[in-house]
Amino acid sequence: MLLGDQSFEIVDCAERGLRYLPAAGSIPEIGADIRGTVRFPGGPEVQVEGVVVRAVSEGIGVNFTELWIDKRIIERERRRLRGPEHYAR
Repeated sequence: MLLGDQSFEIVDCAERGLRYLPAAGSIPEIGADIRGTVRFPGGPEVQVEGVVVRAVSEGIGVNFTELWIDKRIIERERRRLRGPEHYAR
């Protein structure tokens, strides 16, 4: 994920929110507005906008407000991560 000129690793992602790993010493405050771009491997770039709801060194939780990730993109990423041997039921 790109926030300004910094990139962060996303560790959990859903339609209406995500969790990313903070850079050393840069934990935003709860309630801070976040606006950035999520880059999916081999897929689209998606603009997101949200508010920080959890801010600890293990991960920053963001709930999307105005711009979020389409369900089709999330499902495609889940299939990519699971591999071809897994099928949704």
